[in-house]
Formats: sequence, structure tokens, C-alpha cells
Amino acid sequence: MKTPWMDIAEKEIGVKEPDDLKYFSATNYPNPDGHTPYCSAFENWCLKQVGIKGTGSAAAFSWKHWGKDVSDTKPFGAIVVFSFSHVAFKHHGENFIGGNQKGDHEVCIEHIPMEDAIAWRMPETT
Repeated sequence: MKTPWMDIAEKEIGVKEPDDLKYFSATNYPNPDGHTPYCSAFENWCLKQVGIKGTGSAAAFSWKHWGKDVSDTKPFGAIVVFSFSHVAFKHHGENFIGGNQKGDHEVCIEHIPMEDAIAWRMPETT
């Protein structure tokens, strides 16, 4: 399964607030500041860079029914929605790459227990 958005996401590792504001250009969020949670904006922005339309929303739960369900396979690059109002891309094992992660609120790869996942989605086009 092709996942060109993951190349984009990996190149963004290390981006922190307030440099994250560029991600909101892919959402309908009107006035982000350097402290606005940006996990969904990051997902939307990465997909937009490769010509895939995301949810356009800055809300993590907006991804729950987007695209197609891949909860049976949990592939690399899947958009994963977590119960604690977070969204990130599946990386390897129980590692996920996303925005607004860890204590520094940065783009990074982080271990998140899979039991916290409530939705696994992929673009319809893959």
C-alpha cells in the first residue's frame, strides 16, 4: 500500500510550537496560536502535500469515519484516532508519528498503546 504522506510526516520530525502554525492551512480552524493542539492539522497538512483531501478539521475525532476502515490490518501509514482526543499516523509496532506529541508538543515518533486506538483509517484512494 502506497503511503507517500509518511515521507512528508517523517521530514517534519522535530517541528515544535509555534512553527506548527503552517499545519492549520489545511484546516478550517480560524485563529490558531502557538499553543493550539495541532495533531489533526498535522494529519490534514501531510495528506494535502500529496494531493489527498483530509477532513479539513482541526478536531482529532473528525477522522473517526473518514476514508476506509483498516482496523483489521492496522497498516503502516494508517490514520489512528485515540480515545484521548489525539490522532497520529501508524509507524512501526506501537509507535506513531504525529503532531503535538510528547511533553515538548512536537512532531515526533511516540509509543502509544494500541488499546487506546478507537479508529484506524486510510484514504479511499490507496
